[in-house]
Amino acid sequence: CRDGMLSAAIIASLDEKAIDECMSIASRYEVIRTKIQIDSSRVSMLMEKLRDRVKEFSYDVVESDGIKALVDDDSWILVRASNTEDVLRVSVESRTGNASALYEKTKELVMSIYEKIK
Repeated sequence: CRDGMLSAAIIASLDEKAIDECMSIASRYEVIRTKIQIDSSRVSMLMEKLRDRVKEFSYDVVESDGIKALVDDDSWILVRASNTEDVLRVSVESRTGNASALYEKTKELVMSIYEKIK
């Protein structure tokens, strides 16, 4: 993967202080990536309703690859349809200790919408 090679080259060019600073920042965050089983025939309707619902608790919603909700300066969620499976892919990033709660909130929201439209 080109991106991996480029990332490795950039990291290799950093001095120890820069690497320590990066690691310090990264250690404050947690990422959760998972998937939720869903009938692919319901994805469009679910995503439309999800977009409207996440606007209630986020300051911006980006729709370039699914629905990415910017929750606060330290947290975001991304929900997108899989191209290969009947699932929604869910990614959550937040401060360590907050990511699990944000994921659970997202999962509950997706499932409640899905139950209403099945």
